[in-house]
Amino acid sequence: MYGAESQICKEAVAVYGKEQQLLMFFEEVGELMQAISKDKRGFGDKVNIAEEICDVEIMIEQLKYIYGCHREVNKFKNKKIVRLYSRVEEAKKVVK
Repeated sequence: MYGAESQICKEAVAVYGKEQQLLMFFEEVGELMQAISKDKRGFGDKVNIAEEICDVEIMIEQLKYIYGCHREVNKFKNKKIVRLYSRVEEAKKVVK
């Protein structure tokens, strides 16, 4: 998340406080888990799942501000994406 969206997340942490936003993160993750659980039981609502994913993504951006770890997250994300790519490529060879 970049630009104005990221700035709004930073301001949310400043306005509501770290502790409140950590609690909100737990709530949003729980709602996403519930939406996915409902989907697995045949009561899925793709729109609700998309909304809950969005909420969690916003809260993760706030976590980066709370813990001051934007660079570290980006570094690990790049490393893990490369690793995932390698694993997917290997798996595709096995499937063939």
